[in-house]
Amino acid sequence: MSDESEFEKELEKYIAELSASVSEKEREKLRESKRRWAEENPEKLREARRKWKEENRENENAKRMEWYYKNKERENKKSKEWYSKNKEKVKERQRKYREENRETLNEKKRKRRAELKEKKKK
Repeated sequence: MSDESEFEKELEKYIAELSASVSEKEREKLRESKRRWAEENPEKLREARRKWKEENRENENAKRMEWYYKNKERENKKSKEWYSKNKEKVKERQRKYREENRETLNEKKRKRRAELKEKKKK
């Protein structure tokens, strides 16, 4: 009986190894076929990704927020370092933004000044 149980265990072990290697080959074939399909159908792929994003937007946002709060201090530190190292880039980006949004910014400025005048009158 012990010979049979050992044989059965050995047989199960070989079956598991074979199925693992076969399933790995199948996975690789599947990956390759998906890659080929993606190359042949970029519009369909783009549409599928867009639909997936729409359907999973809430979950993705929740995951991003969770990650953000877990890594907030580290990310803030990295951001401050980047801004201190790249002051010229920051100035250029701010200048460009101000040029592109001049009217909006001026309107906001006018509203703010009007509100301040109203507060001073009271």
